[in-house]
Amino acid sequence: MYYPEKSLKNAKNLLDSTALEDVISLRLEPEPTTCCCSHCWPLVWQQLNELIRPNGPVEHEGQALIKIGSERCILVQNESGPELLFSVAASVDINALIDTVIKLISTLCSSLAMERKRSSKITLIKRRFVKKAVAEEILLQIDISSRFSDENITAITKVIQKVFSKKG
Repeated sequence: MYYPEKSLKNAKNLLDSTALEDVISLRLEPEPTTCCCSHCWPLVWQQLNELIRPNGPVEHEGQALIKIGSERCILVQNESGPELLFSVAASVDINALIDTVIKLISTLCSSLAMERKRSSKITLIKRRFVKKAVAEEILLQIDISSRFSDENITAITKVIQKVFSKKG
């Protein structure tokens, strides 16, 4: 079971964020609902682990603190969907963080498109604390039934840039 409050609070501590409201979760949830662990999505997690090397790997239903330059984020392997957590306030180079987030999400979606045998969609959801409660916003739904396209990457890029332009 996924508990966004627990995930956001854990990320605050791991990212050394000063305020819980600065932590943002971007979570990818598949439709139809399936298990998203490394046993069920081996290609996805293999490619993500290659991308984040030498950080990680993300072990079965675990997490990895990713350090790329001066930026840090957390990649979590949840049964119900992969999650990426970061703190905009802690960012030194916001463009580097944006690039990292786009690469991780694009890699996840493209490898899932290769691994899936039937039509599927991924919903990208942003969660964060607002006024002591978790606020949720659906950012994008990506159809990965046949292949992952340049149009998908463009859509992901626009959505992520919008998330960062609002400072979360």
